[in-house]
Amino acid sequence: MEMLILFGIPILIIIYAAYKIKRDNEDNHYQNHNTSTENNTWYCHKCGTTNSYDNSQCANCGFQHKKSNSRQTSALNYTPLSKKEIDSTHPVVIRTEEKSSYENTQIERGNVSVQRIMFDDDIVFQTSDRYIAFDVETTGLNADYDRIIEVGAVLFEKGEPTKTFSSLVNPKIPVPVSATAINHITNEMVMRAPIEEQVYPELISFLENALNGETIICAHNASFDMKFLSKAFERLGYNATIIYVDTLSIARYMLPDLDNHKQVTVAKHLGIVNQNAHRAVSDAKVCGQILSHFIEIKLIKIKEAEIKAAERAENRRIKEEEKRLRQEASQKAKEERQRLKQLKEEEKQRKIIEKQNAEHTPPKPIGRSIIQMDDDLHIIKQYDSVAEASREIGVNEKSIREVAKGRQKHAGGFVWKYADENDNHDVD
Repeated sequence: MEMLILFGIPILIIIYAAYKIKRDNEDNHYQNHNTSTENNTWYCHKCGTTNSYDNSQCANCGFQHKKSNSRQTSALNYTPLSKKEIDSTHPVVIRTEEKSSYENTQIERGNVSVQRIMFDDDIVFQTSDRYIAFDVETTGLNADYDRIIEVGAVLFEKGEPTKTFSSLVNPKIPVPVSATAINHITNEMVMRAPIEEQVYPELISFLENALNGETIICAHNASFDMKFLSKAFERLGYNATIIYVDTLSIARYMLPDLDNHKQVTVAKHLGIVNQNAHRAVSDAKVCGQILSHFIEIKLIKIKEAEIKAAERAENRRIKEEEKRLRQEASQKAKEERQRLKQLKEEEKQRKIIEKQNAEHTPPKPIGRSIIQMDDDLHIIKQYDSVAEASREIGVNEKSIREVAKGRQKHAGGFVWKYADENDNHDVD
């Protein structure tokens, strides 16, 4: 253990010192990259314009260029190099044959509007038909000073990639070792690549109506890509209105249980394989496939929500129909009760009227009035009915009726005759 500490620590110190010296040399080498091949111009790191070395201020953005007699300049102080020095030390500088009207050309800055939108139902339906996945690789993280070195875009239609655009871009500034370590893009690779002014017209042709907001663009951690794209468009004088969705934000919402939401993590979770990670077109394709998965998930959820909404609407309709039927039944029952009540009231009034009429009407005789007479037909008494005469005299009713009808002469020793058949007779 002591031997390991004794020899290991000095070795680590030596390795670190060597690495530091290499980085310092590289930085010193990169800091001298911004002069042209003619040894009389300097490159504005802020806006990308090439200016005459006699002018210390950028003709496009007004950036103040500080001249220095030292080769060890800062990132913003440049010392002109000879053509031989540049060709031998810095492969990123534009070759003489590539210089064209782009150099020393005053360009009016473009107007670019960039807007991130929510991944709501309307956007889901729109992107289910068509969208463009986008990705860039850059020299660093600052969109004002760093540059795009590779751009990739993939058109997706009905969830499937149908068309791609990919190009390296000569940024006219060096690619740091730290950037190369991530995307594996070297200075030698971008040296042979077209410059911004040559790449972006082709990119604009590919993006088409995505630059007027009709087609939505998607990217992972999209604000980074959109900043670099908008800065490039503005710098080159292009106008654009870009609407985009961020698959990073969508993944955080739809996959909240993931440890992190880096593109590689999300892609692995969804079973998507990136064949060439950290290269623009491959990352763009994976981003588009991620969005396609999210669209499918959202469409399923939307369909389920529509089914549930339809079920709820049907349940409401059934309940409303049941309520209506109950109300109708209740109304009918109420009307029936009112009708019966009215009938009862009418019956009651009828009885009252009948009673009143009965009080003013003479009582109807129970039977035919009959007269009791002697043999000389003198009236002894008149009874209201045969029954009354039978009770009082004690003679059978039938006998009285037989006498009254003339079928026999006497009943109980008397002559009987119905009063309505009697002529004028005196009563004893």
